[in-house]
Amino acid sequence: MKPVVGRDILWTSPWAVAVVVAVLVAAKLAVGWGTDLVGDEAYYTLWAFHPLQAGYYDHPPGVVWFIKAGQFVFGESAFASRVVTILATIVCALAVWRTGVALFADRTIAALATLWFALSAGGAVGLLIVTPDAPSMMFWILAVWAAAELHRSANANWWLAFGLFAGLGLDSKYTGFFLGAGIVLWLLAYRGTRAWLRSWQLYAGGILALVLFWPVVQWNIGHDFASLQFQLGRSTEATPSLARFARYFPEYIATQAALLWPGLFLFAVAGCVLFVRNRGRRSDPAVGLLVLTAAPAIVYFAFHAMHSRVQGNWTLPLIGQLALLGAWAAVTWKPAAAWARSVWLWTRRWHAPLALLLVGVIFAQAAFAPIPVPGKLPTDDMAGWADVTDEMAAEVEKTGATSVYAIDYIMVALLETSARFHGHDIAVLPAAGYHHFTFMDVPGPNDVDWPVLFVSRNRIGSDRAATYGLLGVDGRYLSSVVRKGPGGKPVERIDFYLAGKDGA
Repeated sequence: MKPVVGRDILWTSPWAVAVVVAVLVAAKLAVGWGTDLVGDEAYYTLWAFHPLQAGYYDHPPGVVWFIKAGQFVFGESAFASRVVTILATIVCALAVWRTGVALFADRTIAALATLWFALSAGGAVGLLIVTPDAPSMMFWILAVWAAAELHRSANANWWLAFGLFAGLGLDSKYTGFFLGAGIVLWLLAYRGTRAWLRSWQLYAGGILALVLFWPVVQWNIGHDFASLQFQLGRSTEATPSLARFARYFPEYIATQAALLWPGLFLFAVAGCVLFVRNRGRRSDPAVGLLVLTAAPAIVYFAFHAMHSRVQGNWTLPLIGQLALLGAWAAVTWKPAAAWARSVWLWTRRWHAPLALLLVGVIFAQAAFAPIPVPGKLPTDDMAGWADVTDEMAAEVEKTGATSVYAIDYIMVALLETSARFHGHDIAVLPAAGYHHFTFMDVPGPNDVDWPVLFVSRNRIGSDRAATYGLLGVDGRYLSSVVRKGPGGKPVERIDFYLAGKDGA
């Protein structure tokens, strides 16, 4: 389809796109080097301190592959945990670019999509913070790229690549099931794609995906399907109701607009509307690939809003193709009304620079917190843990405690990872939530080697208790440290207690 707008945007040249992505990756590497892990990152890094397993209570093992690869090169550190996730930005950007060229033979669409993906809030942060969303996003985008190459070349061997990436995506996060449903929709939607049903490579690719996923299934079988039940059980957390939908669906939409930035959200929604309303566009398998492979996840999460909140990160794997869909709409269509056309073209031109500015503000806030913001922020955990674990190590040495206990699995992970990163050989163990720790040996309450330290996480200014109880024992107060987040902002007070077998 011939574009209806000019090619006059300076930053859509291949070199400009490459420079922007390179600057973005360099900024991520700097932030990844200079900040501490946040809670979820520490939890997944704790997995990587132990032998690799085929599954974990919360997710499949893909995130551990990323962390262990970084640790193999850089040792144990926050940077090592994040570096592969950060470098995945390059892989995803190249895949988005090539998908745009393969589907539309249009470098402007490819360039805008690459920039808009890389500079979206979800892409910028989701490929900095190491969580299962990072490998899930990368393998999903690579799978869509393989399908785009299949569409362009009519070479059935691309089904094998699709199966490879889809299987690895399932090994990263169960969200990959939606991609499988979406590719089936695409296959059945067009006469040309239905011809692939006679190709042995299609079925071989499906078998390859299942073979790659089978170890995760085996792990679930051996653990009473704990992981699958935990994730799939989210849909039954509450009875569906219109009242919940009225509350959570607008929140779902607003979160997606924030993750994409409003400009890309506008273009992506417009792309979906153009696809649905225009028969000519709906009959194009290239556009259909982007819409139909995203549709099962989008529709399911809308349904989930009838039960409970949709977490923003759940849709991160879709950002690459939503950027492509939005760029396609931005380049091939414009509104009829003059005022709307002006807004459309202005947003198309300036979305990338504005997104770059916003991402820069996010990274600066994470590293230095130059903007004073009241209340607790997600970035508050990104500094101050060295002081906490230094104090913890001093108390362990002074009291002869054999180990440290915390009640929250995130706190266990934050303390354990920071202690190891800063050279302290201290075992930090959970006092509850043992199902999160199937990957390691945790002594039961009757097997504790006393005395131990208890750690309590509290708001600054809250009353400090003289005793604190865990494992059925009260600990005696020892000391406190105020942890300072990025920019030296005091964010919380960490209290330490000493407990023996017979109490404080």
